Amino acid sequence: MRRRTRCRTSLMVLALFIGRVDLEACSCARILPACEEAWKADAVFVGTVAHRDPMTIFGFPLAWPFPTERRVRFVVKERFRGATDKTIEVTTGMGCCDCSVDFQRGRDYLVYAYRNSVNRVLYTGSCTRTRQAENAASDLAYLRSLASGVAPARVYGFITGSVWDIRFGEKATEPFAGVPLRLRSDTREWQTSTDAMGAYDFPALLAGTFSLSADLPRNLGGGEPRTVSLHEHGCSQQILLAVEQGQLSGRILEDGGQQTRTFVSLVPAVRGGTSGNAVSGFSAEDGAFTITHVAPGDYLLGVNISEPPREGHGLSAPWQPTYYPGVQNRALATQIHINSAQRLQGFEFRLPGRLKQRTITGVVKWPNGKPATAYVELKDNDFPGNVDLGNSHSDGTFTVTGVIDRPYNISAVVGISSGQTPMHSPKVDLGLSLNGPIQLVLSIPGRN
Repeated sequence: MRRRTRCRTSLMVLALFIGRVDLEACSCARILPACEEAWKADAVFVGTVAHRDPMTIFGFPLAWPFPTERRVRFVVKERFRGATDKTIEVTTGMGCCDCSVDFQRGRDYLVYAYRNSVNRVLYTGSCTRTRQAENAASDLAYLRSLASGVAPARVYGFITGSVWDIRFGEKATEPFAGVPLRLRSDTREWQTSTDAMGAYDFPALLAGTFSLSADLPRNLGGGEPRTVSLHEHGCSQQILLAVEQGQLSGRILEDGGQQTRTFVSLVPAVRGGTSGNAVSGFSAEDGAFTITHVAPGDYLLGVNISEPPREGHGLSAPWQPTYYPGVQNRALATQIHINSAQRLQGFEFRLPGRLKQRTITGVVKWPNGKPATAYVELKDNDFPGNVDLGNSHSDGTFTVTGVIDRPYNISAVVGISSGQTPMHSPKVDLGLSLNGPIQLVLSIPGRN
């Protein structure tokens, strides 16, 4: 469900202002396996939390909700890398939106820490493998094996069709089985294939630099040679993302011939069909667009054919759904066939005139007539999975906007946060012309 809100989070703004929140780091692009992070971290140790500073900002103690960093002092019980002293200090975040670890005094932790290149201070967070020692048995087994030298180097991973698997790196949710892979060094070559879960493994390797490649089916991209470097007893997890290489390009013009920026979509030609998934591109200032990673299949090309028309700052797409070669009737649209890895171009068409903004007003009430503060959901009848979200004020009044000549319905809901009891109002069909005032009564338990 797509949602749009006008709220701003003051805490995040303040955190960004003082430089304590790293949004790139907080996304946790991928948590490394132990045999890889052990060689990247500047310090790896097991320690008992002896002390943690109160929350501070610029050296002054402050309480929630202000952003902070805090220092944590450990008594080192077992050292694996870069922790030579009996005690060591590590910083972590404030505890909100910053990938911090909530260290508890007196508890034992396996810590992977990285040294800041400017002030040389060690830092750790939840995007590392840092965790309570009692929950780190497999990590500790690997780290302790390094002393005996029994852990060989290895390259392993899986091949997947899901981009989200790159982030979490545990297993393939869209596996590719039976794919041949090659690993080459200057003097030797190894071969293997993925199993039923898309996984592969090149075990018992020596340290060095290698080239890894895969022969993916259907001209899919993602198996091109990549360089992999291994430490002695280390590892490298390589997740290969199989991507479609079909491509379609063209140009979008407005009714008067001027160029425009907007989303352009390809949707399966058969409703509910399996000939391909909807994919989108974004036109440039000159109206030119390119849609990439298109799977083989039959498609319809257009603007506002996968999402409803909108008007307003940041969500401006005020045109009726329009299909290539410039028609609004889906039955008249030109069907486009794309083969595997095929690149098509020259698809130019014009949009109809821009739709004007439509303002809808009303009030949200409880059954006893008292005003209610609630989320107000405006839905285009032709795109029921998309929501434009507004809010009612303390007096219950609300204003939401759409575009003219579109069929809408509207409803209100409260209590959608965890632990709350939701209530919603009956949906009111606005059709093409009803703009209010609309009365929404929160009289039905649950979500609508």
